[in-house]
Amino acid sequence: TADRARQQTLQALLDALIREQDSTSAQELTAAGSLIAATMCILSQCYFADDTAHLQQMAAYSEAMTQCLRYIDMHFTEDLTLEETARKFGLSRSGFGVLFPQHTGTTFKRYLAKRRIEYAITLLRSTQLTVQQIAGMCGYKDLSTFHRNFTKVTGTSPTAFRATKDLESHLYMSMGWLW
Repeated sequence: TADRARQQTLQALLDALIREQDSTSAQELTAAGSLIAATMCILSQCYFADDTAHLQQMAAYSEAMTQCLRYIDMHFTEDLTLEETARKFGLSRSGFGVLFPQHTGTTFKRYLAKRRIEYAITLLRSTQLTVQQIAGMCGYKDLSTFHRNFTKVTGTSPTAFRATKDLESHLYMSMGWLW
């Protein structure tokens, strides 16, 4: 491989430098200078090769996170877990747990809850479904978790939110405006 070839070349250059260390003539010193320059060239290739590999890896992670967000946005109503989502995109749980906030600015759990609550708001505004039905449609198995998350995101309970929406809608319609 390229790394093995660089390593062998570097070893040969260093061996030649060791042999030249006691040189005193101008010609021998020039040869030593050339050996040092060649050594530095090989070392810089190794350094930048590592940097390029790191950049490629970061680009791959970014692409995986972009695909992951698309997946979450399409499947947020399903039973999603951090572990299963990480595995689906070839990432470890811990790696995903670090990359997700770097990419989104929030944790997986908060992102998923926010996405679900945004959908719940849409359903509360546009349907007459019960709060329990909406919770289930948004991916919540537990109504109390839905209530807690909804209140955390909106500052009000789903029932109070719907009542406020209905009151606003009634006021606007009574004034001849459409909500």
